[in-house]
Amino acid sequence: MVTQYKEKVSRLEQKLKIVQDENEKLVDRTLGNERQNKLLIEERDKLKQRITRLVQRKGKFDGDLKTCKNCTKEFSEKENFNWSCRTHQSEWGGEMWWCCGKTMKEALGCKFRKHETKDDEEEGD
Repeated sequence: MVTQYKEKVSRLEQKLKIVQDENEKLVDRTLGNERQNKLLIEERDKLKQRITRLVQRKGKFDGDLKTCKNCTKEFSEKENFNWSCRTHQSEWGGEMWWCCGKTMKEALGCKFRKHETKDDEEEGD
């Protein structure tokens, strides 16, 4: 009888190992799917922003809008003030911005200035 129980325990342990291996594979697939989902959501959000900009631009003279070289946002010279462009003075440190201590990577910049284009640099030279 003891031998039967030992054999049964051995079979159950083998089944448990198989189930644990399958569980690990499913967890890995789930993590991969979550990463892919996150990337797709980010891409979708970027496309939504691009569509919104294009819809806002509709009816405006294309030469009126410029793209800022610092923050990459579109702007009009009529609405370009000293506080229009917000960027960070330092690099993202992985957990926070070194310049201001904000802990979210998407946090608005701490440095305020006018938007600039590459054309602005050439005019200054």
